[in-house]
Amino acid sequence: CTLLCTLNVMVKWATFVFWNVVNPTLYTHHTFYRKKVVLDRILEKRSGWFNTACGTLVGTTAYLMLSPMLIDDRAAVDAAQDTKDVLRILKLDTSKEIPIILLEKAKSDIVAKVYVTNDKADIKRQREEMARLKAQIGEMKEGKVPLQM
Repeated sequence: CTLLCTLNVMVKWATFVFWNVVNPTLYTHHTFYRKKVVLDRILEKRSGWFNTACGTLVGTTAYLMLSPMLIDDRAAVDAAQDTKDVLRILKLDTSKEIPIILLEKAKSDIVAKVYVTNDKADIKRQREEMARLKAQIGEMKEGKVPLQM
């Protein structure tokens, strides 16, 4: 009796989802709705066990495809611990501000320092290039190096 009662509850739930979610969604897209009608006709000819197996297969496939998107609690705890460690290393006080805001400020400061360092390296490279070009121009004016075309 428990198996039959469980199947009865599952069928009621599946029927509710079908008529209130799947069917209106497919009906809004007529071409998909026509394909659904064909699938309904095929499934009406089959047995309940076949339909249950098809539903289980589709549900399992959907679950396995969507399961990587589910949030892992351990990852969230590890991220929180990493945040605390980073803030402790940077010697930021979390009693005055929310830790995530402090972390975002620290990230923006680090990114700003990276940009400044990158700009200084570009300026140094450009100055070296200018010195090299000025030296080549000076040699050309003195006639030591012939013009290359």
